[in-house]
Amino acid sequence: MTTPGCGLGCAKGDEFALAALFDRYEGRVFRDASRLLTHREDAKDAVTVAFFELRRKRASVGLVEGSPLPWLLNTVAHCARNLERSGRRYRALLDRAPVAESAAVPVA
Repeated sequence: MTTPGCGLGCAKGDEFALAALFDRYEGRVFRDASRLLTHREDAKDAVTVAFFELRRKRASVGLVEGSPLPWLLNTVAHCARNLERSGRRYRALLDRAPVAESAAVPVA
């Protein structure tokens, strides 16, 4: 059964409740992000964005059996795809950028 709100007072903006949710689910969400992304720092970024979105959308987050974990896992997967897409575009841009010729090193 899905119900609105992220539970534990989080829907009302209780920062301690959000911290408790982070402490409880961060490891699981990070493992999922790490599985989807190549770089550890990207996985950390995806987790950060997922919890930021949990806070931002706290009034409408759907709970599954009282837990926001499925919503968080879905959100971190979307974040991971966005980070991968962004990284590919950035690497493609670097590949197309002209390479400057290195100046000859003066001999003393």
